[in-house]
Amino acid sequence: MEKIEYDFVSPLAPYMRAYLAEYESQGKNPKLVEFALRTFDQHLVKVNYQADQLLSEDIYKGWLDRWNKLNQITLYHEAAYMSRFLKYLCGCGVLCHIPRLPKPGKRTFVPYIFSYDEMARIFQECDDWRNRLYTKDSHQLVMPALLRLLYSTGVRINEALGIENRDVMFDKHCIVIRNTKNNSDRFAPINESLETVLREYIKNRSRIHKRGIEDPSSPFFIKADGTKCNSGTILLRFKAICRNAGIEHQQGRHGIRVHDLRHTACVHALIKMVNSGKDPYCCLPSLAVYMGHCDVQATEYYLRLAQMAYPDIIKLTEPLSCSLDAIINNAVNAHKNGSV
Repeated sequence: MEKIEYDFVSPLAPYMRAYLAEYESQGKNPKLVEFALRTFDQHLVKVNYQADQLLSEDIYKGWLDRWNKLNQITLYHEAAYMSRFLKYLCGCGVLCHIPRLPKPGKRTFVPYIFSYDEMARIFQECDDWRNRLYTKDSHQLVMPALLRLLYSTGVRINEALGIENRDVMFDKHCIVIRNTKNNSDRFAPINESLETVLREYIKNRSRIHKRGIEDPSSPFFIKADGTKCNSGTILLRFKAICRNAGIEHQQGRHGIRVHDLRHTACVHALIKMVNSGKDPYCCLPSLAVYMGHCDVQATEYYLRLAQMAYPDIIKLTEPLSCSLDAIINNAVNAHKNGSV
């Protein structure tokens, strides 16, 4: 991974660079931590903080106030990033206040889960749009294959756009997903229907007369002019595709998002496993791998989404607030009883 240079200017700049270097060396993605430290660095300059000065509670609260208009979950995460950095400073001999973290808050946003019929209409609209006349910088060529890949594999949109030609391995029936949110590579499976779609996309892409588009390190998904796709434009086109397919949904600030395909993919995968006779809790480890989560707890959220979208199918024997130990015990008992 390319080394990132951090441009901090406050008296704590050396500590911030060293902290992020240590953070990166542990294989973690420093992007969010770097943003929190950058805003703190700017705040220290604003309040004229000096190197021999106590990093007081007032200085910390002054920085935290900038996050108060955001939701409680975001506030908690930013405070947690800073709390860990301040503890690091104490270990380096810098006098500073160690704050108490705010309440973590609860997730209130509910993503949109597309039905099977809606997904079929989206794909049909994509295919119809691709077959029309398009401009040279259009995303028409890529949308049918891209949206099917997102739904089939559950990868994030930026992960999909980061796929290079060498990452698509038909002989091994998988795609290498690099530089993920958790800063680790993983494999996404290619089933038979997705392989057909991707090969058709490659065949259409080969008609583009631009040098280098088939190089191993070139982007797999490209526009009609041979350049890399833009995630913002894809979001706008996806919303238009949904409208043309008769799918309208407005909830909160976002409405329908491309990221909802990831949530839909996981819920539909869970439904498929449950329909095959598996206990919902026993599906969590497999779903965690499928979604690229670091632990099962992050995947438990999809049990709630699945039960909300398909209450007649998902019937849970434990409350959704049960602990991870309860989930594991439930899975072990199911295996012992031969129900899985």
